[in-house]
Amino acid sequence: MNSSGGYSGNNMWEKYAGYALAFSIFFPILVFQAILKPVKLPFIGIGILLAILIIAQQKTTRLHKYSLVLIGIYLLRGVYGTISGVVQEAPGVYIVIPLCITYVVINFSFMVLVVKRKHFDWLIQILFFATAAVIVLDISFILNAFKIIPYLPILDLFQNSPTPFSIGINQYKSLEFYSRNLGILPFTLPFFMALLFDRSIKKRIKFLNTTTLVFLLLLMIALMLLSGRRIFILIMLITPVLLFLFSRKLRGDVKSRVNYGLLFFMTITIIASSVLFSYTAIEYGLSFENLTDSFLAAFDSNKETVRSEQSSALMESWRKAPIFGHGNGAIVDGYWRDQESPWRFEMGYHLSLHRLGLLGFSLEALYYLGIIVLGVRIIKRDNDIVMIGLLSGFLSFLLAHATNPFLNSYEFLWPIILPLFYINMKLLNTKNEYKQTDAL
Repeated sequence: MNSSGGYSGNNMWEKYAGYALAFSIFFPILVFQAILKPVKLPFIGIGILLAILIIAQQKTTRLHKYSLVLIGIYLLRGVYGTISGVVQEAPGVYIVIPLCITYVVINFSFMVLVVKRKHFDWLIQILFFATAAVIVLDISFILNAFKIIPYLPILDLFQNSPTPFSIGINQYKSLEFYSRNLGILPFTLPFFMALLFDRSIKKRIKFLNTTTLVFLLLLMIALMLLSGRRIFILIMLITPVLLFLFSRKLRGDVKSRVNYGLLFFMTITIIASSVLFSYTAIEYGLSFENLTDSFLAAFDSNKETVRSEQSSALMESWRKAPIFGHGNGAIVDGYWRDQESPWRFEMGYHLSLHRLGLLGFSLEALYYLGIIVLGVRIIKRDNDIVMIGLLSGFLSFLLAHATNPFLNSYEFLWPIILPLFYINMKLLNTKNEYKQTDAL
């Protein structure tokens, strides 16, 4: 530590210890969901302790005032839902407190550790390694299921977990693969697709060159196709649209580079996807018609009866308390999706309305809107492609959450918090519109 105080003068910390801690916290959460908790928790505890020490040592909290407002809004959502659940004696209110409040506070506390661009670059690198690890593990399982490669012993970690890998042919005769860690792909596909067009990130992180990113993206797309998950197909379709829309805020040759790059990459993707699908169709008797039927069934209430019934039950319950909701941990009378935990449901936003009512749901929506507004301002001001990737991943993840309960797990809070990490870092370090004195 240098004479001026703080950790910035300690090169050993900056180059080794800091990165190692970030990797130890972030990588296991991304790759090993629902397992290895004894390994994860000590590093999370060290991170919390470090955040407390930094806050105690520094004269500022390393949080911009806008960041504090958004953090306060999202925490207020959790506190409101918990108080409402306690008052209304919701059966699961005390069980969901860690998810609604404790883990939210923990995730936001790590923001004080990410105040320089190189700190966020560490997170980008870890996100890259984690995405690559998920691809290798999941594709290895799929290839083993088709007797193409031998079984890898590391897969036992997942197969002995509460949510093991599974693969089979669904009712529409389409391939379907389940893995909990697939949940990172709705965020990472748009994010790394955006980085494909960012020259500055390629200079700072040498291995993130065009070849590496294209290879990673093609593997992600292959895995999403092989999974047979309809939400992944939808995200693959809207990702270029989101990137294109946000690129409208760019200026000069950066805007043209992104647009031409998107067109080129989508051409490669269509060709590669066609080759992959043709191979699987020939080898395993799958057809485009089966895939189409499986995808469209998601929008047919007569075929997707479970989610349709769940949506109806949650909306009917919400109408009984439209303003204030029933509180966190509330159940729906006469309907149980999970017998052991009847307050758990798959329909993310229907569940939020049921629990929080319009009052609490408006806080959730306000947080999301704040991220988008601040992110777009940064894109316009700084020609920032990383911000485009973060916002595109953020919106894709929120779309996926609509029918997949990702935010019902602490291991999937990071996609809605990571963009604020970057926004906070940008606001604290810019010399233009926002001044360092804006930090509280």
